[in-house]
Amino acid sequence: MNYFIFSIAALSASHFARRPVKLSIDAGTNDEWRKEMETLLTLCPYSPSWICAFDVCGCLQTGYMWWVRNLQRLLFSQVRYKRELLVLSDNGTIALDWAILEEEEEKEEEAEKESEAKTDEKKTIIVVQHGMLGDSSSEYLLHLVEMLCRHRKDHVRVVVCVSRGCGGLSLTTRKSFCWFDTQDYREAIEHIRSNNPSSLIIGLGYSLGAALMCKYLGEMGESSKLNAAICISPPWNVKKKPPLFSLFSVLLVLPLKAFVLKHYAMLKRDDIPLTRILCTLNLAQWDAVFVKAYGLDTLEDYYRDASAIHTSHQISTPTLAISAMDDPICCHSGAPSSIDQNVGKGLCVVKTEFGGHLAFPLHSPETSLLSACWIDNVVMKFVDAQLSKERS
Repeated sequence: MNYFIFSIAALSASHFARRPVKLSIDAGTNDEWRKEMETLLTLCPYSPSWICAFDVCGCLQTGYMWWVRNLQRLLFSQVRYKRELLVLSDNGTIALDWAILEEEEEKEEEAEKESEAKTDEKKTIIVVQHGMLGDSSSEYLLHLVEMLCRHRKDHVRVVVCVSRGCGGLSLTTRKSFCWFDTQDYREAIEHIRSNNPSSLIIGLGYSLGAALMCKYLGEMGESSKLNAAICISPPWNVKKKPPLFSLFSVLLVLPLKAFVLKHYAMLKRDDIPLTRILCTLNLAQWDAVFVKAYGLDTLEDYYRDASAIHTSHQISTPTLAISAMDDPICCHSGAPSSIDQNVGKGLCVVKTEFGGHLAFPLHSPETSLLSACWIDNVVMKFVDAQLSKERS
């Protein structure tokens, strides 16, 4: 009897995995960009993994992909980085981690000399922005970075923008990372652009990093230094929360406490005692403690300034933003929509039925990889499309 039930469940999951998910697409007034994204997405049908059949609110997908990606990162990752420290206008420090493959580390100097000689050949630069307290080794971006370095190495360079205090960086001012302040990101992009004036620059952001990039694109409008962008699971409106967010909120506050303890000598403030910080139980309590430190009066002001939805109508750079309707951390209902008239002319918002938070597990019969991710395929096609436009 148990075998019969298991067989029925397995067959149902297998049938579920072969069913492509219908995508919801909402775009601004740039019809050409919308058609281009619709074509791209038809080339990347999303047939979710069988685990989605047993998921509740995206939690299983999110946890499963986190575990498998970390296992893959520890055992198989071939990505190495060459770090460039960037001192900002306020003397703060961030890092630009330029990705290289392990087998090409020894050839790096020769490759640099060769690239200097070929002044007429300009590679496209993909600037990756990690999520909260992430860095260039974060599991959700590492496999894609390796794919880009391995399969598009003749045309693409990948750099991860590492925020203040993250990825082993020491704080050089009392200001740490701040996801509603785009100044650091703006200076990083301007630095990359000034050193590569004729290169195509594509932004790629994950979670809070995606929201930061969207906010930058909205604030800059036509003056953006990015030529195109793709945002994965951004929290467009941080006031809107998914049903199980309170559970993840308790977990997410733990690494924030560890961050403060690590950098407490620099972050120490008389008006915010350490005991008050360590006693916070969730993100709402954490935000309430630090709202004054950000120069704001109320939590409402903080959530308003942190939400990219308020500048999304000004996004003119060709941008693809993808959210899952079952994301347990970043609520999809906060995304821009044509009904609310806040979709910028360059913005295309795509929603999937499944995907969890940054997970998007893919049913992929042609590969034995358990960590196959639909987003990786989309980004590769997106980059190829931008390269083709640049050459034409």
